[in-house]
Amino acid sequence: MIEIESTVAAALREDEQRPVRADGLHERALARARVIRGRRRVLGAAAGTGLTVAMIAGLVAVNGLARGGSAVVADPPAGAPAALPVPPREPTTLPRAEGVPGAADAPSAVGTDARVLHFDLALAGLDVVSAEWTSAPGYERVVASTDSGSSPTEVLIGRDPARLDEVAVAPTSFVTGRETRAGKPEPTTVGGRPATLVRHSLLGRDDAYGWVLSWQPVDGLYARVRVVDDKSSTAFVAARALRLHVAQRCTVPLLVQTPPANATLTDCMTAVRRRPVPVRGVWMHSLLTYTTDRGGHPRIWAEEDLPRAGIDTSQFVPNTTAGGHPAMWRTREPRGLWVLGFDPAGELFIDGTSRSESIRVAGGVSVVGDLADPSTWPTLG
Repeated sequence: MIEIESTVAAALREDEQRPVRADGLHERALARARVIRGRRRVLGAAAGTGLTVAMIAGLVAVNGLARGGSAVVADPPAGAPAALPVPPREPTTLPRAEGVPGAADAPSAVGTDARVLHFDLALAGLDVVSAEWTSAPGYERVVASTDSGSSPTEVLIGRDPARLDEVAVAPTSFVTGRETRAGKPEPTTVGGRPATLVRHSLLGRDDAYGWVLSWQPVDGLYARVRVVDDKSSTAFVAARALRLHVAQRCTVPLLVQTPPANATLTDCMTAVRRRPVPVRGVWMHSLLTYTTDRGGHPRIWAEEDLPRAGIDTSQFVPNTTAGGHPAMWRTREPRGLWVLGFDPAGELFIDGTSRSESIRVAGGVSVVGDLADPSTWPTLG
């Protein structure tokens, strides 16, 4: 169940005096630009009690595209393995942004263009099956998930450490949504540069830990690795997997022919699997956020078509059409246009703007490219 499905169902269940979640699509996407929950609830890897999110979003190997650049070398703390494996070069996870320097070569460019991710993450050693990439004002992020879903890894880079702290949460809250206690920062190094490691523990428990590793990979660039694991060495493995000399395109399998009026694209989030599945390919979901000249934030959310529980379809009551598809305009939170049967993408949800504008925007959205090959997806305008 995706975020919007969950929130729609929860909002309607309020009428029946049943428990609801307080975290809507609009709140998470706009306030934190964080991960939108997928249907796979096995993860429990979210940033709040109601955020039982599947932060899965896979890393796809695009045929014919080679990854370049070198890994950041992390120095393990006392008690960690003496030697951490250096991941081999692998196919890039998203299409390369040809001619665009990576974060290490142009730190001032990080978080300035929603269409570009100025880094990559190697998969070896992380047991990653999926990842969600975000490029937003002031930061760029990847949240990678393992096959079990028990230990999501978040990597953030940006020019302002305060901005990174603003958009992230304590790693144990990241999973449980409960209050955490941060330990004393421990000095360490990453790639020979000063770093700090902080352990976060769940209040009232001694067996739930998260780690935050912070450092400056190069002058003018800050990085955060946040993991949930009983061993701090996992954070250093993730840091070693960070590649800062390459850039990727943040791309989605959608052509937005009629974007929100008087607006520019400011945030791109897209989630892909490492390996394709039949019909649905590697794409999982995407969120495009725009900013209008009056400060509005229209958003276009799309998700793959998956079997859905009966509660989902029962909440969908079409009262209009958009681009020839049945649609539901919701006047209660989450307020917006919900479009089902948007094959092969599955569904759309547009919010942050008026009903007529939402219908107009949805009418110009189409699925373009091979869902199994991000290199065929359109370049964002």
